[in-house]
Amino acid sequence: GAACSHALSHPLPPLPPHRAPSSPPQACESAYKTFWKEIESLDLACKKKEPALAAKEFGDVLAAMKAYSALV
Repeated sequence: GAACSHALSHPLPPLPPHRAPSSPPQACESAYKTFWKEIESLDLACKKKEPALAAKEFGDVLAAMKAYSALV
């Protein structure tokens, strides 16, 4: 086969610099596990039909989700 004899008329733009993750993986994993632990606590409170506890656990779920979202 013949070699390609034409060159690009415009060079490709440079790639953006690599950015390190803003949060260490351990922190993300810990926050993720905490979130699911709170979901399980909320589920248990709902199964026990304890509305006051469920409301408290729901607040904990929201706080854990906010903490996790801030890391990712």
